[in-house]
Amino acid sequence: MFFDVANRLIFILLGTIWMIYQLYNKQTTQTTHSPTDHISTERIVSKTENVTHPMFTVEDVRRIANETRKTTLKIVQSSDKQRPIFIRSPLNKIDSQGYVFQPKIDTSKDFSVDNDVQNIKIKTKEQKYDMVLEILLTRTNAQRQQIAIHYNKIFKTSIMNEMNNVKPNNLKLLLQDLLTDTSILFAEELYKAIYTSNLQMTTGLLMDFWENEFNQVENIYKLYSNESIWKSIEKRFGKSTQEFMQCVVETRRVKIEQQLTEDDVFKPVVNMNEVSKTFHVLLKQMNSVEDNQQQLSNLLCKLNPFQIDELDMMYQRDFRRVSSELIQRRSSGEMHDLLMSLYTYSVTKPMYFATLIHDALYKELIDMLTAQRLLIFRSEIDLQTVCDLYDAEYGIYLADDVKQKYFNKQDNALTNLLKTEKSIVF
Repeated sequence: MFFDVANRLIFILLGTIWMIYQLYNKQTTQTTHSPTDHISTERIVSKTENVTHPMFTVEDVRRIANETRKTTLKIVQSSDKQRPIFIRSPLNKIDSQGYVFQPKIDTSKDFSVDNDVQNIKIKTKEQKYDMVLEILLTRTNAQRQQIAIHYNKIFKTSIMNEMNNVKPNNLKLLLQDLLTDTSILFAEELYKAIYTSNLQMTTGLLMDFWENEFNQVENIYKLYSNESIWKSIEKRFGKSTQEFMQCVVETRRVKIEQQLTEDDVFKPVVNMNEVSKTFHVLLKQMNSVEDNQQQLSNLLCKLNPFQIDELDMMYQRDFRRVSSELIQRRSSGEMHDLLMSLYTYSVTKPMYFATLIHDALYKELIDMLTAQRLLIFRSEIDLQTVCDLYDAEYGIYLADDVKQKYFNKQDNALTNLLKTEKSIVF
């Protein structure tokens, strides 16, 4: 499996280098940088050209290419190491009322690793790769990894080795992504976002982790860089951004207790002490003339999304306004964008991720691989809700946008992923 990762990594990072090269050529012919793709801060951070697309030199491109070769070698050399399969935290499965839910299982899609492996073997021999996709798209990451491991054990070869004839290459990359552990995909996307100075994507990825999810991605990231994630972020975005994001991740690493309600469903227990403390500080800051942006960021990064929701309800109850208005007035620059990201992220209303997917599909240099992976990341959580929000916000179905940006069997596969989310077995 890791040899497949290595081959895919070479392709991906060559694409990244080409993207950087294009950015470099484009920017050397421009004298100014005007804001593009500006997004309302009521929904998500604003994105400006000079933050998202810094100028790279030829030396930068060569350095990243050298790092890529080193990374590939590390992955190949570590192919005999057993790594835990990435499983999403139950805190990712929260309904609109804040309850932890168990998705309904479609009994017609009951999972049997032996049956799936045998069916895939037959379909690959017949070169019916769309049928292989149909199987993989209705499985969770954990199940897909079981399939990949079991297939290798029985037939002494990987599934991807049997699919050398897959055309077009984009479809092959989709198959590779589905057969690759999600922690590796997260690490690749995080590495790419940091080294292209894409603050919006870096923030979005880091805010998607709960409990020990970050630990697995952090371990994989070490194969891509000699630096830690936090050192890389500090070098690219500065010390204050690094400290804020690390605080956010550490806050979400803390295990959140769940209590059984009278309706026999679980609901996260919200520690209101920090919420009340933060609320009283906000009251003092309302009419202050001092620059207290740092104090504000230090307080808010220590609140998890459930606490931020409670804080906003307290603020609305007392002032008939949303607390984001205070963030708007009391912060600026990069920290303003980070604080608004923290505020707009919601486990019950994932507009944040609908916007990330939209931006990945519509930015000037479309990163098809990133958009594809964002869909995969949400497929086990709330992709149907994201689709509904996408339609309400942008006036077009996400499936239709995908059809416009992708093509052939890859387009069909991704739209099928959007349609089959409800039948995924958890």
